[in-house]
Amino acid sequence: MKCPICKNEMENGGIFAESLHVYWYEEREFKKNFLELKRRRNGVPIGKNNYLGSTTKIDNVYFCKKCNKAMGIFDIEQDYWRKNER
Repeated sequence: MKCPICKNEMENGGIFAESLHVYWYEEREFKKNFLELKRRRNGVPIGKNNYLGSTTKIDNVYFCKKCNKAMGIFDIEQDYWRKNER
């Protein structure tokens, strides 16, 4: 995959988050006070939780060594949007 910033070839890999919950929030929500956001659980869950290891594994993360940027193509639970319509 080519980096959208510098067009350098990116490496495919993944992220292990030392947390059971990794969420994506729309920009309006993300910019709110961090403490207020930390109490929220209405974000889109990303990755596969490992409750035993207290980690979240996130696949398909690409890294550009030239730009020092990471970019991901994340799998979201198929029924998430249907279950959480507002």
